[in-house]
Amino acid sequence: MKKRIAKPDDVLAVLKVTRSNWYGHVRGFPYRVIAIQENASLYDLGLAILSSFRFDRDHLFGFYDNLHRYYDSQEGYEFSTGEGFGGRFAGVKSTKIATVFPEKKKDALYI
Repeated sequence: MKKRIAKPDDVLAVLKVTRSNWYGHVRGFPYRVIAIQENASLYDLGLAILSSFRFDRDHLFGFYDNLHRYYDSQEGYEFSTGEGFGGRFAGVKSTKIATVFPEKKKDALYI
């Protein structure tokens, strides 16, 4: 992920991203605060998350509204090999951060 200095007219989303265990517990786990342009895609955010925790970009990923059972989510956005070809959820490349996180305190599970 390429870093740059924000311009005065940039509108940024500032997100706290916390690692968790398999059961969703976050206490004691590391976190990162990521500032990214609101008009960036969820794909860009996903790459920023991976980069901030120094993970490789070698898996598919998604964002889900059910923090404990992603497969029961009503709202979700996924990156897959068949992105945009009719899956259950919208694709991360075509979805803007401002659309998914329009207000403060909205949580999402990133897998």
